[in-house]
Amino acid sequence: MVPLPDGGQIPVIGKFDGDYQFDNRKTTLIWTLPVVDQSNSEGALEFTIRGKSVDFFPIQVDFIAETSYCDIKIADVKSVDNRKSVMYSNESQLIVDKYEYV
Repeated sequence: MVPLPDGGQIPVIGKFDGDYQFDNRKTTLIWTLPVVDQSNSEGALEFTIRGKSVDFFPIQVDFIAETSYCDIKIADVKSVDNRKSVMYSNESQLIVDKYEYV
């Protein structure tokens, strides 16, 4: 999310990757890239609006990753009662709580 200057201005959007949404109530520009990976590692959103550089910060970044940074794996799950291996399933995601570019 990119905060925008107050004053009822609407940003003029130029080139962009992914999708964007202008939230007039919160005066923010929400830009989304559905996939960021090795083959799609960057993107751009160009927009024009009057304001001072301080009006556009902090930029809030949210993301979810399918694997953790250190790629920890569960090798086995055992019963507390008899110490035998039991069937299990595992799903892991890396979710950021707060990430800002100030």
